[in-house]
Amino acid sequence: MNLIYVHIGRKIPNYKSNQYGYTVDDCPSYLFDSIKQTRKITKCPIHVVVSQKDILENQSFFKDYSCICYDYETLLNDSKILDFIRKIAIFRGGLDSHFWLVTFLRLLVVDKVIRDNKLTDVFHIENDNLIYYDLEVFKNLSGTYIAPLGPYTSTAGIFYTKDTDNMSFFVDKLGVLLETTKKDISDAIRIPDDLITEMHLIDIIKNVYSYKVKYFPVLPFDQFSMELNKFKYLFDSGSFGQFLGGTNNGHNAGFESAFTHHWIGRELLSKKCSVFLIEKRPFLAYNDIYYRIFNLHIHNKKMIKEFINV
Repeated sequence: MNLIYVHIGRKIPNYKSNQYGYTVDDCPSYLFDSIKQTRKITKCPIHVVVSQKDILENQSFFKDYSCICYDYETLLNDSKILDFIRKIAIFRGGLDSHFWLVTFLRLLVVDKVIRDNKLTDVFHIENDNLIYYDLEVFKNLSGTYIAPLGPYTSTAGIFYTKDTDNMSFFVDKLGVLLETTKKDISDAIRIPDDLITEMHLIDIIKNVYSYKVKYFPVLPFDQFSMELNKFKYLFDSGSFGQFLGGTNNGHNAGFESAFTHHWIGRELLSKKCSVFLIEKRPFLAYNDIYYRIFNLHIHNKKMIKEFINV
């Protein structure tokens, strides 16, 4: 098993930096918190993609936690990634959105690391995720997995792919979608074209190529429980962590941070199920059964240390 973290700053080919940049160049502190938690949970290789500057400034930390580091400045000069940046520019009508670039390019960077190192059984988590169980329990999976978020949206906040062929298939289909028009996609999923994100596109891929791309189980009932017997865990696509810790936008923990446009949020609001911690590990209760939750996506970054259990 392998785990990949990615933090891309502003040094992106052809990107014109603006005041609305999605992220800063320096690694966020919660990336290090997540790595600390991961390393105490699992011995699997941890691959970290950050800037050259961050590798140098944090080399003792990365050494102590046995991380394999790559600088994103070098990786982004890959011909496949440069072509993808060109497709984004055409689709968007420019490269003015840092959010769009980093959310797409982190998947291309994951693909590049997998290709260069011939990795198999690869998880990628966003930097504000914490995992609570060893990845080794997921040996012998196949295909690619994403987490369903809401109508027409899924997230790669936690993501699995088997190998180079599966990852390349996934990002190649992303590229094909970027060669369509925003209007075509907008009409298909019935949202304004200026609101389209990578979450919409990866959900389209799952629905068109369901024989290759599947959903992680996020609830113990209905359509989002289909893989539960295989995994034995539920996965957080965003709502569990928001409910327990609140959001960066000022929503307090609890029902204030459960949203009807999220599948999990709807069920928490309906009180059909409930989420809570037992000895600092997350569980979902439904019909008097407790289900283990594999990860938490902590939207409120100030709270992430509160959910570290090791």
